[in-house]
Amino acid sequence: GVGLGGAYPLTAAVAGGSDRVGQAFFWQTPGLVAPYVVALILVDLVPGATGTQFRWILGLGALPSVVALLASLQGPEDSVRGSGDSLIEGFRQALSCRQLQRRLIGTAGSWFLFDVAAYGTVVFTPHILSVFGREQSLLQLILLSILLLSFSIPATWLSVVALPILGAKKLNLYGFVLQAALFAAFASSYSILNESRKVLLTLLCAIYFGLNWGVCVSTYVLPIEVFPEEFRGTLHGVSAASGKLGALVGAALFPFLNAAAGVPAVMGLQAIVCGFGACLSY
Repeated sequence: GVGLGGAYPLTAAVAGGSDRVGQAFFWQTPGLVAPYVVALILVDLVPGATGTQFRWILGLGALPSVVALLASLQGPEDSVRGSGDSLIEGFRQALSCRQLQRRLIGTAGSWFLFDVAAYGTVVFTPHILSVFGREQSLLQLILLSILLLSFSIPATWLSVVALPILGAKKLNLYGFVLQAALFAAFASSYSILNESRKVLLTLLCAIYFGLNWGVCVSTYVLPIEVFPEEFRGTLHGVSAASGKLGALVGAALFPFLNAAAGVPAVMGLQAIVCGFGACLSY
């Protein structure tokens, strides 16, 4: 949160145009799948030693951080423009602009709503997977996780392809509409098709595809397009922080909602959240 949380918006701000930012963001999705692939290898190499497997996965997580650190150290250093006081005063003046306020509400609000749905789904997925057998082995959980997350790779790639055609704002809107439809379909089908595991798994794969098509990329790119260069990193950071607040809300809320009303209520609320996101994007 302190280190990468700050690097997240700054890397977008210095990457250049929205197309380049989208292409750079694509690599997040293979990174999401990688830990499970490593886990799959470790289950075979170190069978039964769950503690050792966990330590290897945790330790190997340092490798991409080292690569990113070395690459950043080799890059050119940005020149500092203006004093801290002048930058703060300019930032205040910028936020007093009504048009900029509306843009910040749009970027931060849509990122908040998206992360409510996205992180809530990721945290809630193990409960949904229990329909495929309550006594799943570690290997089965790894394989199911790889299957679900693998849909994020083509979805994000298609988002990057669609970005220069549709633009970030339309991509945001269409992505929220798709997510709302998929969550609504899962909510309405869960009670009826509770025993039809193949159908529910297909719908869950479609949800993971929808979460990574459109909004996943556009929320990251949109602040680059709508904010002036001198405040781009800061306002991108405010938008990203709003998203992490949404992640906290989704992760904390949905287990309680599930205990009170069940899976259909959770997925129905997800559909409503994405519907609000579509309205805000419009």
